[in-house]
Amino acid sequence: MIAFWLPEPDVKSASEAKKSGKKVMTPAAWILIAFFFIFNFFQFSMFTNMSLVIRAAELGTTALSGTVMSSITIATAAGAIAYGAFIKGRLGGFDLGIAVLGEAVGFFILCNWITVTGYYVGAIVWGFFFGILNPALILQCVKLVPKEGATRALSILAAMQNLGQYLSAYVLAFLAGIFGVAGTAGTLAFQLSGWVVSAPACVICGVALLAVFGILRARNPEIVAGLPEKKQPEMIEEKKEDEAS
Repeated sequence: MIAFWLPEPDVKSASEAKKSGKKVMTPAAWILIAFFFIFNFFQFSMFTNMSLVIRAAELGTTALSGTVMSSITIATAAGAIAYGAFIKGRLGGFDLGIAVLGEAVGFFILCNWITVTGYYVGAIVWGFFFGILNPALILQCVKLVPKEGATRALSILAAMQNLGQYLSAYVLAFLAGIFGVAGTAGTLAFQLSGWVVSAPACVICGVALLAVFGILRARNPEIVAGLPEKKQPEMIEEKKEDEAS
């Protein structure tokens, strides 16, 4: 997909980048990276907890866990393809917030519909919105930095995402104890505790993203990824008129 459909970016030479005097990383990019570093504490619990929950709930063997995880992979691919094909540009710039709230729906299904059917449904819902989130996050990160800073920004984003994944189990175990949902070791409640914490956390993160991007749409539409191309000039012009008045 990258080889055939992703256009080549305009790349400046090192000397040109130096002459431009632009910062390679911007404060907005750092904030986005830090936010999703924290969000990954909750998001990654899907992968670490699935087989443990299925076994604790006595829904099936590790073979079922593998099949459910495969359904996440397929749904993620479907979400990513759908985003590139027709969803991008139709969510009003609220792509990240909607994707995160969609993941929250998946977590709530998994916490409350504890059957084989429920787990397939929850996994597919979560995976579809996870597939939307990944390309939307990359586009937004690139939008916040000058062209010569895109590679560094994406490298830092990837590194922090992986660090968030590594810390996920430790952070969720701590938060589950703080909020009193940890349960007894080895029980279903104990294995579900990561998702019980992650579901409302995703709602909070999603609402925060909707609020922030609602403000950015009004004040700085040029840095919001996911807006229709024809809409951006209109919104920038409206912003200039408001400032003039």
